Amino acid sequence: MEHDEVPATPTRLKTATLDMTWDSTTRVCVARVTPGAELDGDDGSDLVGAIARFVGDAPERFAVLADGGGGHGTDRAYRATLSRYFRRRIDVAFVAFFGLSAVLRVTVEMLRIATGMHLRVFTSEAEARAWLREQGFAA
Repeated sequence: MEHDEVPATPTRLKTATLDMTWDSTTRVCVARVTPGAELDGDDGSDLVGAIARFVGDAPERFAVLADGGGGHGTDRAYRATLSRYFRRRIDVAFVAFFGLSAVLRVTVEMLRIATGMHLRVFTSEAEARAWLREQGFAA
């Protein structure tokens, strides 16, 4: 590779607990949690790292469509990692969750209130995608 060549942006990253895809045209990351996964700080770093690689340094709007996998647990380190990342991108990041357990719905709502993020929780993927479309994303 030439020194001035920029490597292609990855379009997919899969770990034991997360499967993330990025569409650079729509600037939407779809993140799906493995059903029953317990997410910790390492998972938070994986998610944030993937999103950072996907969106780059440009202050352009982007969205995350997050499938909670029907319910899982998160630890404090996971939540702190996500909170730090998204607080720095408060004006450009839009996150739509669906598939969350009742407990996680409350946790995510608390995150939204604490950070002021553009974040919503939905019952279905169709509702989540509709909200992202209202925000201007081709989801």
